[in-house]
Amino acid sequence: MEVKGNGARSTWALAGKRGDSGRPQTASTSALEAADMAMERLTPYSKSENMSRPMTSRFGPVMKPSSTSERDVFFHIRVDKNSPVPVYAQITEGMKNLLQPGSIPAGTPLPPERVLCERLGVSRMTLRQACEALEREGLIESHRGRGTFVAPRRMTKKQQEMRSFTEEIRSRGQEPSSRLIVFRNVKQSAEDSEFFGLPETESLYEIERLRLADEVPIALECIHIPAYLCPGLDRFNLVSHSIYQILEENYGLALAHCSEQISAARPTQKHKRLLQANGAVLVVNRRTYSNKETPVELATTAYRGDLYRAVVHSVRKAGEVH
Repeated sequence: MEVKGNGARSTWALAGKRGDSGRPQTASTSALEAADMAMERLTPYSKSENMSRPMTSRFGPVMKPSSTSERDVFFHIRVDKNSPVPVYAQITEGMKNLLQPGSIPAGTPLPPERVLCERLGVSRMTLRQACEALEREGLIESHRGRGTFVAPRRMTKKQQEMRSFTEEIRSRGQEPSSRLIVFRNVKQSAEDSEFFGLPETESLYEIERLRLADEVPIALECIHIPAYLCPGLDRFNLVSHSIYQILEENYGLALAHCSEQISAARPTQKHKRLLQANGAVLVVNRRTYSNKETPVELATTAYRGDLYRAVVHSVRKAGEVH
């Protein structure tokens, strides 16, 4: 569902010896140098400011790197026009190899279309084909009038994987964290009673947490757990620890499987305030069971739609054609 960024320098330079002006020295000004000069005129900060002020985007501050700009790496893509592989597909694959490891921060602007076309030696139509394919895969995103940017990595949840949020985020090489919004005892609702099958006198823990990955809000979850299953749960640190881990290691509850329903919804004011979600949110309703088929958890989690996606693997059984 989230994303720090180190941004890109606004000036571009060809490799080579630099003179007093800071621009590479060549015998004559080439078309590429002219493009570089045009880029320099369009930079949002003047040289007198020494590029010390941070650029910003909707992903947060985009800081000037200390050395070569991140977006210069796109010029390293090689295109073989004699290859049977279409040129746009070669560019797509080259960019995917750069973007998928996550080494280029989200929010980093791609080079302007015209400049990138010149450097790669391709037409704008070819480059746009590649960019459209990358955008469909959620690796980049275009904004009219602003340009094209590296998209934030989305948290991907695959069917058959039952993981806690903490486990999911750590498996992606990020640091999970939480902010506790609510922890209290509540009476059962009709849905709670139907799922847990407990007497009305039994109370539940209601726990609401904002979940973050690398300090970026990804999800807002609200879970109900029968208090009798884990008495004294409030003595544990639910900000820095996985509830699943606590239930398994401290209460001997072996969590076995869950069922999830996923739907899209408009963000509420609470989602906008806590998740910084302006677009749709993906709502996951989860029912979790122990290895003894005891209902353990009833949860509703709202994920930022721009930072989360669900992948479902379906298998077609033989003999079902009608």
